[in-house]
Amino acid sequence: MNTFSQYLLSENIFLGLHAANKLQAFALIAERLERNCQINRASVYQKLYERENMDSTGLGDGVAIPHAQVAGISQPIAAFVRLHAPLDFAAPDGQPVSELFVLLLPFRTTRDHLQILADLAGMLCDPQFRARLEHAVEVPAVLQCLQKQTLAS
Repeated sequence: MNTFSQYLLSENIFLGLHAANKLQAFALIAERLERNCQINRASVYQKLYERENMDSTGLGDGVAIPHAQVAGISQPIAAFVRLHAPLDFAAPDGQPVSELFVLLLPFRTTRDHLQILADLAGMLCDPQFRARLEHAVEVPAVLQCLQKQTLAS
């Protein structure tokens, strides 16, 4: 089961985000999540920055999964971001990233986040899903694509 979409609200789907680099992308994402989820933007930015400095979250094929544990949340928060222009995320294939699957996690010690990340990685390996997602150009279509993949998993 794709648990990522369980935590994704339509207001946390950001299409055409203009950012000059990944740090600016993190700042813009943090700003929007603060507004939509009442979570501290500085904390979100700092944790995403720290996690990215440990090792790139770029997977390849134009996708990254920035994720971090953030104080003050009781359940995961997900966001999907399609960038206006691809950015360097030091992905293993050397290709820039245009789609971000952002996952913020509570600090409690569970393995839930590993399942969410594993489900997301499995979903991204499906070329038909990737094609459907690429052709989804409006928020409802993106959400429906992710939710349908949940039912298919």
